[in-house]
Formats: sequence, C-alpha cells, structure tokens
Amino acid sequence: MRSRTVRTRALALAVVFAGAGLAAACGLSLVGAALDGQDAGAEDRDGGGSPTRPPPDGAGEVEADAPATCEPSPTNPRACGRCGRDCGRGECRAGVCMPYPIAEGIPAPWYIAVDESRVFVTSHVYQSAGSGAVYAFSKNGGEPPVAITEPRDSFDVLVLGADLVVSSIDDRTLFMLPKNGREARREVWDGGGATLDLATRDGGVYFTSRGPLDHGVRAMAEGTLGHLVSLDAGREVEGIAVDATHVYWANRGGPGAGGSIGRALRDGGERNDDWHPAPRVRRLTVDDEAVYWTSDTDAVRTPKDGGSDVKLVGDVRWGTIVVDATYAYITVDRAGLVVRVNKRDGSDLVQLATGLSRPMGLTDDGTSIYFTERDRGRVWRATK
Repeated sequence: MRSRTVRTRALALAVVFAGAGLAAACGLSLVGAALDGQDAGAEDRDGGGSPTRPPPDGAGEVEADAPATCEPSPTNPRACGRCGRDCGRGECRAGVCMPYPIAEGIPAPWYIAVDESRVFVTSHVYQSAGSGAVYAFSKNGGEPPVAITEPRDSFDVLVLGADLVVSSIDDRTLFMLPKNGREARREVWDGGGATLDLATRDGGVYFTSRGPLDHGVRAMAEGTLGHLVSLDAGREVEGIAVDATHVYWANRGGPGAGGSIGRALRDGGERNDDWHPAPRVRRLTVDDEAVYWTSDTDAVRTPKDGGSDVKLVGDVRWGTIVVDATYAYITVDRAGLVVRVNKRDGSDLVQLATGLSRPMGLTDDGTSIYFTERDRGRVWRATK
C-alpha cells in the first residue's frame, strides 16, 4: 500500500452580500458557509481582481455566443470576465457565472448526465424500492422534466451513443434504453446484486456492484459483460473511474474501518486492491495526472506518480467531483455548497452556490456544469 501524506492548504472563501429577489423564491441562501475551518469572510479573487460572491437565483434564456466586439467585465453576463463567456440566465459576479435552475419537481434527483442538448437525471430514495424514474429535459430549461422510464429505482446514469446506461441499487440490475425513451428498457446485467457507479471509456462501460457473496468491478464492451475484479463484501465498493490504461474503484471499507482506492488494467490485469489508502472513499474521477476522490469528509487529489495527497475541500460527505484543465468542481453535501477550486492545490476557491439542500450529482459538458439539489427536487446549470 502506498504511503499517504495529506497536504492541507488554508482556503479562502468568498462571501459577499447578494440581493434577495428570486433567490428567496428558490430557497437559495446567499450567506456563505465555512469549509473545514476556513475563514468564510476571507476574500477570494477571480478575473479582474474582484472579490467573488455567492450566487443569486437568476431567470432568462441561454443566448448565442458573445458578439464579435465585446467589453468583458466582472459584471457583464454576456462577456463575464472574458469575451465569449455567456452566463445564460445566471448573473455575472466578479467575472464568474452564477448557477440558475433549469428543472424542478423531480423526486429526489441524484446523479446526472448530459448530451448535446438534454439532461438526464436519476431519481433515487435510498433503500426504497421503485423510488424513481430517469427524467429528461432540455439543457436550457423552459420545459418540465419528463420521466422516460417506469419508476423502478435508478441510481447512476451515463450517455453511451444513442442510449442511456442506468444502474440501480434496489432493482439490482444494469439496464439500457434509447435516450428518447420511446422503447422499453433492456436489462444487460441481472447478477442479483446492486449496481452503483458507472464510467465509460472508448465505448466500454465499467461499473461497480454489490452482491450477496462479493462486491465487484465489471466491464461491458459491445454488449459483452466481463467480471474484472471480485472483492470481499466487506470492501463496500462504490465509485469508479477509468483512464486510457487503468480502471480505479473505491473500497469504502466497513463502518468505522479504513478504505482504499483499487486499481487494475482495463482488462483486469495487474490488480492492486489497495493501490492507495483513502478512508471512506466514495466517488472518483481522473485526468492524465491524478485521481480525484471524495469521501465522507474530504475531496482529495492523489497524483498517479506517487506524490503527496492534496486536500482540496473538507466537509464533503456525499460529494461528487469533476475536473477540467484547470479546476475541480465539487458538490459539498453537508454544507449545501457547490464550489470551484484549482485542481492542483485547492487554491482560488469560489462558492458557486450556497444554501442548497443536499447538492448531489454533478457533471459538465465542457462549457457548463450541471448539478442536482436532492431535497428540493431541482437541477441547476452554470457557465464555466
């Protein structure tokens, strides 16, 4: 097992007064919350050197690209901090686009996926059989979410070409259906165990499962299922991520016990069940340099080359993390936040949303992030 050294940075939180307006209507608090002992009154800088601020709850339509001539400013929603950054219905605060709601009324929205034009959200009430369908709606909002499956518990979802792949804890299957929802779902795995997190790479699907006898990491390529790794049930496997060569999975460990990240080649070879210690690890993502993971407490960056861990954010609990070339975006369930930080060292922390009630799933499409607010049945969008 690799040694683990956690390097923690003191992060500054940006908390500035914002108007009431529609924010009150959506129940979105504009009062910042401290993370893991960080100073919620400290000033953070982004674009133009202006302090960042918590978000309002905006309204309006997503518009086209910025005009050929523009004047970027820290408050212009059509050129927010730079030409070409259009905040859509969100406000521009200190050169950062604030989130705005694009759907509501979804029972317990959990995890989320997007394609070129639509959003797909699972509905999941833990250990409640038949708790929810998969819902679909426009990325721009303006239309009610529509259930495209029957209400048989859904957990995670990903887009695979013209299809959706959906996991289910309580229904204990992995199933697929066309994105348009016009055909019945088809089960592709019914192994008698719960299916949990999903990942895809090069057209293949990788998922974790918990069965009565073992927990496993499985793969599906061109409709053929393979069993990559079998684990002792006490491992409590959950999150999964895949890069060009390896698959990584979360071994949460039993209650009060440690945990780890496992790693193997994508064909199951060179397996290392305890590649890196990660207490109570939950969700994973990867880039070329590092594995990023959330646990019951923290969001952490682990370099693939064996360098020291970097704690990005604390007090996460059910957090989801996604990364782009510069930033990590994280849902902070316990504090009701969505934050953005520098993915390498946790600096430049910006609160994109505060006062949320259990922010859960999070994804991005290269230009915007999308996240769920579980207890209020909403889905939000913000331009990156």
